[in-house]
Amino acid sequence: MEKEETLDLILKGVKITPKFREKTLTFIQTYGLKDNFDNEGNSFQKEVFIAIWSWVNQQKTITHFTEIAVLVDWMKANPVKGLYSALWQQQIDLKFAAKDKKSLYLMAILFENQCLPQFEQLIHSFIKSSRHAMVTYVLDLLGFIQTFASARLLVSIYNQYHKKKHSVGQKSKYHLLRLAWLRKQDYLEFLDDLMPNFGFDNVYRNIETDKETITVWLNEKYNFVFQRESGVMQKTAPKIISESIISELKAHQKEIKKVAKYEPLKLEEAMIVGRKWDIEKWESQFLSHPLFGLLGQQLIWGLWNKANELICSFRIDEDFELLNVEEDEIDLAEGTDIRIIHPIQLENEEVEEWKSIYFENDKEPLFNQLNKPFYQLNKEAESREFVWLADYDSVLNSTEIKNYFEKRNWDKIQTYGGFLSFEKTFHSLDLVVELKCENVLAFYNNNPASLLSLTVKDIKRTKRILLKDIPSILFSELMADVLNVIGNPKIDVIEWN
Repeated sequence: MEKEETLDLILKGVKITPKFREKTLTFIQTYGLKDNFDNEGNSFQKEVFIAIWSWVNQQKTITHFTEIAVLVDWMKANPVKGLYSALWQQQIDLKFAAKDKKSLYLMAILFENQCLPQFEQLIHSFIKSSRHAMVTYVLDLLGFIQTFASARLLVSIYNQYHKKKHSVGQKSKYHLLRLAWLRKQDYLEFLDDLMPNFGFDNVYRNIETDKETITVWLNEKYNFVFQRESGVMQKTAPKIISESIISELKAHQKEIKKVAKYEPLKLEEAMIVGRKWDIEKWESQFLSHPLFGLLGQQLIWGLWNKANELICSFRIDEDFELLNVEEDEIDLAEGTDIRIIHPIQLENEEVEEWKSIYFENDKEPLFNQLNKPFYQLNKEAESREFVWLADYDSVLNSTEIKNYFEKRNWDKIQTYGGFLSFEKTFHSLDLVVELKCENVLAFYNNNPASLLSLTVKDIKRTKRILLKDIPSILFSELMADVLNVIGNPKIDVIEWN
């Protein structure tokens, strides 16, 4: 069957009411598209557009489409001059996009990544004007588009707003989790795959000019360093590099500094949940990427065998060689996996040796990796389902507690009357942690406040997890967060010997 015959069949299956046809023809006439349709001598193209428009207007929710996708693909391959600008001009003319959500939907299915800058502007505008329903709608559209670019925008929105606007952060994260699920990936792995390479082939970028080759890399402050063929290094781009490449590098550096702020927390979570990298994936990420390569040098790594035994700990040096604590180069054996070391996995002497190496090399750790305390569960508390904290006074007031847990990447949960509790979700472990509080307020308040209880549940919140079934590193990290608030008393769930 010819392609247009197939399209004809689909067109006949789309219900086009006189009202929708008239509305679409008015749209075409208003925005000067009639001549573009007619001059191309393609009335069939107009019928396809009318069908898509009619179908979109019949949708009550944002859903995936099946047969209509054939029409959409055909429309993308046979674009109408001015259609994109006309759709956007309509939004400007309407002033309130809520009056016509359907044209936003139409933009999403026809233009995908092309409309992302406008969608980002809309989100910021709707948040500023407290139009919560429209924020949700545009975020749904980003999840609907399902491209890496739209997912990166969801990450950006989450990072900007998850502390200030909890609902915006949660909706953005919902779509990211869904996209990871559709790709059959772990959530943290999916986020790593979204990271662009910023125009680099590996940790370095070679820029060819008429006179010489300039090598570019990132320093620890996420600024570019330029090295001439003579070996001279400079912080500013040599004038022999073209203006277009310099503009490109400036845009990349702005983006790098923006995303680098959030990577330490993500990698700390990877340590807590015991995330594993296979050799090939780890090498491509931490030995071949400009930003990840820099971050990887600020961590201590561990190599595990198939029996889940730690073979050795190691670091990445400035030349991207892998060195153990004796500063000997190591090889990554086939069948092993790599994880970020938690100090409880090492002997105290080895931890101290790594601290000395950091000091001698004037290196700043990415986060407080080697100084983390270890809190072990008291055997008498193994059968408990929660940690009771109400008997212990807090050393922080309401605002200090709120600020502390926000900084530690806990999500605020507003309960009643402006009071807050907190939770943290570990998707890689399918666990959610609930931390109930008393007198912690959403607004500034220096009154006394306290913690009530900490409970770990399965991701669906259908059952509590016994304390003995909580992974030891996760338990220790949760207790560290709690004890920083209640002044480190000897609470009974911790073994203090």
